[in-house]
Amino acid sequence: MSGRELLGGTSLSGSFKKKGLIKVGTWNVRSLNGAGRLENLKREMERLELGIVGISEVRWKEENDFWSGDFRIINTKGVKGQAGVGVVMNKQIGNKVIYYKQQSERLILIKINTKPVKTTIIQVYMPTSTHEDEEIEEVYEELEGLMMHVKGEEN
Repeated sequence: MSGRELLGGTSLSGSFKKKGLIKVGTWNVRSLNGAGRLENLKREMERLELGIVGISEVRWKEENDFWSGDFRIINTKGVKGQAGVGVVMNKQIGNKVIYYKQQSERLILIKINTKPVKTTIIQVYMPTSTHEDEEIEEVYEELEGLMMHVKGEEN
């Protein structure tokens, strides 16, 4: 798992230690179906002080938007128990979600009400080069369509 800081003056009303920076990470979880896997993800987020983590290969059979303790999870469903993406957010950020679109098993968009501008997160699980070119092109086309929801003044 890697953590990155979202720069550009984005903040949630000064609720973070480092002048409003939000740490963002991504993780290919390779399934959250096993016992304790979601709890492990939440512990790692706390340990690394991550506010947002984009996750791939969730492999849940249903689209969800739910709270687990102080964490909000929004995810897409996997097809045949495979793929599925999502975003896990701490309480401060989870409460600021103003819009989301569960596009497909490979794409999700989350809009967060941050200051001075809104922040948009798009989590993508791209097919590898072993997949058919048509499938890869489909994902690119879906991504382009999803990006239509992002306004120029947003992060």
